[in-house]
Amino acid sequence: MSNPTFTASDVFSMINLPFAGNGYNQNAVVEYLTEYFGDHEYSSVDDMVRDLQMAHYSAGSLGMCYTHELDEFLKANLNAIEEVLADYMDATGENLQVEAFSDMVVLALDFACGEIASAIEYADIKVIVHAVDYLDPNPEVILCENIELDGTLADIIQARLDSEVAHSTSTVSEEEYAEIEEQIADLIYVVD
Repeated sequence: MSNPTFTASDVFSMINLPFAGNGYNQNAVVEYLTEYFGDHEYSSVDDMVRDLQMAHYSAGSLGMCYTHELDEFLKANLNAIEEVLADYMDATGENLQVEAFSDMVVLALDFACGEIASAIEYADIKVIVHAVDYLDPNPEVILCENIELDGTLADIIQARLDSEVAHSTSTVSEEEYAEIEEQIADLIYVVD
């Protein structure tokens, strides 16, 4: 079986992103980061969180690499940057000291990346892999919150059981039913 993946945008759509304001207007810094990372594929939520925690401007992992890009982003999104930096100063208790305006963008991007990673950790999202059979090259990946995990697993297993029984050419005994349930449970697992 291949290593199933999901995109970061699938996770972003499930969480309360930081700096969302009234819930309708997304902060431009967070919007940039979610669009930048949105198509990245991951095999676990932990890998995604680690990637976001390790991402920072000076390593070139946030896309903008030229000063003019930073300046353009600053001009277009000053209020959003100020919002992130105000939260940074509240969180760290430090006054903001920058040598150039572009440093404001860099600090906002780096801090917002960490805040997004924290929001994902707080959401406690689990990855369920649902394979059709043992050789399934592209199993279905289902994301859910940990609190919903047991119910979601039970629903998936029950739906598969119901389908197997409904499509059986003969009556299924209790023993056969238990065997089918065990086989299905082997094909559905949670990625840590």
